[in-house]
Amino acid sequence: MKNGGGKHDAAQGKFGFCMVNRAGWKSIRVRLEKFLPEHIPGEWTFVHLEDHGNAIGDFTKRLGKFQMVHDVLSGRWAAGAAIRKGARKIIFGTYHNVPWLPQKQGVRYFIFSDGTMRQLANLGYTGDSKDISRMAKFIYGRGIRKQAEAGHHFFCMSHWYADALQLEHGVKPTQITIIPPMVNSDYWQPRTGERLPGPLRVVFIGADFMRKGGDVLMEVINLPEFADVEWHLVTKSPPATTLKNVKSYSSFDSDADGLRSLVQGSDVLVLPTKADCNSIAVLEASASGIPSIATRMSGIVDLIDHGVSGTLLAQPDVEHLTAALRNYIANPALLIEHGRAAREKIVTGFDSKVVVEKIREAMARVD
Repeated sequence: MKNGGGKHDAAQGKFGFCMVNRAGWKSIRVRLEKFLPEHIPGEWTFVHLEDHGNAIGDFTKRLGKFQMVHDVLSGRWAAGAAIRKGARKIIFGTYHNVPWLPQKQGVRYFIFSDGTMRQLANLGYTGDSKDISRMAKFIYGRGIRKQAEAGHHFFCMSHWYADALQLEHGVKPTQITIIPPMVNSDYWQPRTGERLPGPLRVVFIGADFMRKGGDVLMEVINLPEFADVEWHLVTKSPPATTLKNVKSYSSFDSDADGLRSLVQGSDVLVLPTKADCNSIAVLEASASGIPSIATRMSGIVDLIDHGVSGTLLAQPDVEHLTAALRNYIANPALLIEHGRAAREKIVTGFDSKVVVEKIREAMARVD
């Protein structure tokens, strides 16, 4: 547990921030822990859910399909830790951890997440939606509804998720604020100077290569018509290939200077993902002034204006990805046009300062 940010001033408020430190949430957590204290004065308490989850790991790892109990217990104890530190308004992520949050007079939660259990199942994260256990349906159905009935607020990373919360859990529209993922557009900026000469440079970013559509990408890479394209693959599980126009990178961390330089030097990001609630990579590429080609799904549709700031694929398959790439190769001016539009979209709606201001306004409105 860490305390940080802001001067101690009870009049400014006592805030808590509890979030997981895994997968895509790590980037979100790191950025919020930096910007929240800078822009929302007060006393902040930061809690990582893993600090509490690890303490019960030896027990809960035996639960098998009831592993959700681990998540909800971790969430309950993490929230309790923030409350004991005096936090009264607590930003809490994610959906998996909130059904049993402790209720205390004067404490208000702002539940931050990107997808419901059913949405994740439909994407394939937890198997077919029909396989959601009765216990999961009971715990999350009853738990989320209980939080809503208690008057807590929900920070939804996309309109896709916000709609599901209302439909599945009866959350009122007045209890929802869209808080999208964010990127520091002062750090992620377009390249300076002219583009270096050479072939089209395509970058792919996705730790889980196969889930992000890596198999589709490799089929496209191997097509003769793209033999002159330069491919840069950032992934934890790089594919085996002998092609000289393919370069793989597996050691970049979030917001690393090397990753930023690679994106800035590219012409387009490709992400034929098969399962994603959102995409930090699209945000970073857009802020860097390059368009993205990504699957039309979930919260990704909030990040790309199709045909204006990038391209949304109807399906993550070879046919659609090939057509999108051909369009940019045949119309190179579109890369510049879409890249500029992408940058503008991110600066005005997804920049860290803009998003944190939305959070500040929402927290100020809710008693």
